[in-house]
Amino acid sequence: MTMRNTAAAGGSTGRTRGLRTGLAMPLLLLAALLLGTGPAAAQADIQAQARPGADGAAERLTRVEQALCGPAAATADDLRVAAAAMAVQALEIRSALAEAGDGAGDLNMLPAGSPVRLSVERQGDAGSLLRVYAVETDTGRLQGMRRMGQSQGANGPEVVAILEPLKELWAIWPSYTVYVVGWSDPGADQPAAITFIARTDTGVSEPLMAGSLAVAAVVLLYLGACLMVASATTAGFTINPLRLTAGVDGRASISKLQILFFTLIISGLLIYVLLRIGVLGDLSSDVLTLLGIAGVSAVAANQTAVGRRRLSGSNWAWLKRQGWQPERREPTAGDLVAEQGEFDIYRFQTLVFSLVVGLSLLFTGLFGLSTFELSPALLGLLGISQTIYVGGKAVSKPQIGELNKKIGALRKTARERMEAQDAAGGAVGGAGQPAAAPAPAPSDYQLTAELRDVASMTRDVLGGTWTLPATVEPSSLT
Repeated sequence: MTMRNTAAAGGSTGRTRGLRTGLAMPLLLLAALLLGTGPAAAQADIQAQARPGADGAAERLTRVEQALCGPAAATADDLRVAAAAMAVQALEIRSALAEAGDGAGDLNMLPAGSPVRLSVERQGDAGSLLRVYAVETDTGRLQGMRRMGQSQGANGPEVVAILEPLKELWAIWPSYTVYVVGWSDPGADQPAAITFIARTDTGVSEPLMAGSLAVAAVVLLYLGACLMVASATTAGFTINPLRLTAGVDGRASISKLQILFFTLIISGLLIYVLLRIGVLGDLSSDVLTLLGIAGVSAVAANQTAVGRRRLSGSNWAWLKRQGWQPERREPTAGDLVAEQGEFDIYRFQTLVFSLVVGLSLLFTGLFGLSTFELSPALLGLLGISQTIYVGGKAVSKPQIGELNKKIGALRKTARERMEAQDAAGGAVGGAGQPAAAPAPAPSDYQLTAELRDVASMTRDVLGGTWTLPATVEPSSLT
């Protein structure tokens, strides 16, 4: 009897556990289904309720119209109901700088905090009032958009609006749905009604994130250039822009530094625009002119430096044979405003104007590169400044030229000394008579004095070290 009761109890317990397990599994599956398809199911439910002919669809749409067209705050569900109940028009996001009705300036992303032009493809609807909304796709949160004005374009109504900055400053292009709601206000006797609704799905860019990525990209480009220079030269790796743009004489080149300065600024702005709107920005003619002036100045200054600051090949080889060892000169910031130890007003003028123009480029804004303008007077002043700078290099003290002349005169003196020694050694005149007295030859003192002058001037102009020999042989100086 006890065994039967125990068996019965065991069977009852097993049936209870099986029943609980059988009920728990469907509940878990149902919960998982609800959690996994909650937003989709909610969206489908909204569309089903708003579909014309559904129970309560007309009343629901009326409430939505009152929310979207009236003073009350609308919700994301109101927008979905209106979009489900009406035919949705196409919507394009374009640059706010584009003229109304102009088909140019389409953007691939919506830049938060910057004005854009929203164009609706809808003909024959010039009297509707427009309201703009933005809904985050993942959370369904309604993001505010400030309307700045509307106009009538060639393909339909257009509105200029600004998406308020996102709460997540470091958001990486979150997905949003932008709505433009057109509505009519017939007056106090009749309620307002929605005339159309347009929408588009787009990514949204945050200025702080895009700016940080643009700065990082410019830094990487600069470091890449430094690595390439290090692999092509024996100077080693350096991030010093003065060394990176040094001239053939080892001095800091203000013209090359100017090109590097403008290039980094403009490339950074182009990357920033690309990250903000998904389209590569345009450059105005004044920006191209600015780069052209800097480029021409750099080429002319380099050619002038080559012509005025380099020894002739034979004199350079002569110095090396005499034991002169050139030193590697490190460019300094003083090279930007000084020439041969003196303050150069032309270089200072170029430096100041470059800094001013570079700072003005940084404050052009999101679409500023395509509209950046310099006054004709300022452009002319920049051109004159560069011309004076190159001309100043051409008329600067020709120390290298003087050194070339000094070396040439010393070598000539040495040849004359050798010729005089050869003539005095075995020359015989006619009929066994002694030869006529030769022309006075340079003395050893004169030869030594000229050699010391050349060595002193070489150290002053070119630097380096040069130890003079104890005795001077004319044959070694030719």
